[in-house]
Amino acid sequence: MITLEFWREEHVVSHPEDAGAVCVVEIPAEEFIGILGGIVAALEASWSGSRL
Repeated sequence: MITLEFWREEHVVSHPEDAGAVCVVEIPAEEFIGILGGIVAALEASWSGSRL
């Protein structure tokens, strides 16, 4: 299980009932692996460019 919290001030201002809410979303393993792969690729590209 992965627990994640995010905060957007503009959302809480317009939806105060969501403050402190916990939402659950199921993501298939293959899709999550794809997301992680995209993050790795973006970080590698970013790190390659900064080492010049």
